[in-house]
Amino acid sequence: VPFNYFSEYGYVQTDGLIRINKTCSGFIFLNVLITIGYATVYLFKQQITSPQNKIFSIIAVPVLAYLTCLISNSSRVIFGIKMQLFANDHSWFPNHFIHETFGVFYFIITCVLYFFLIQKILVKWSN
Repeated sequence: VPFNYFSEYGYVQTDGLIRINKTCSGFIFLNVLITIGYATVYLFKQQITSPQNKIFSIIAVPVLAYLTCLISNSSRVIFGIKMQLFANDHSWFPNHFIHETFGVFYFIITCVLYFFLIQKILVKWSN
């Protein structure tokens, strides 16, 4: 699917049916994941006893956040485009409702799973 970039709109498909706003770039979501990661490390700081694990957790959080954001955003965009094309074929869906709703639920689920991933890693390190 070919897209063109417009500074005022973001990426727009050539026929104009799909638009990816500039706020959908994932930068905000990446910052949210990094914040969740460091907050989880802070919550489990008593369980991380060795200095190597403390340093590794400080380095691992942004790396895992970036990978999680990359995978999550890529799959969300792919599924969101497929769902928006479905919604465009069924006129009873409001414009962009499916794409936006799917994105919100997808990001919430990803944030929860990311929290549990960091928590599991920290619990494993504490043993």
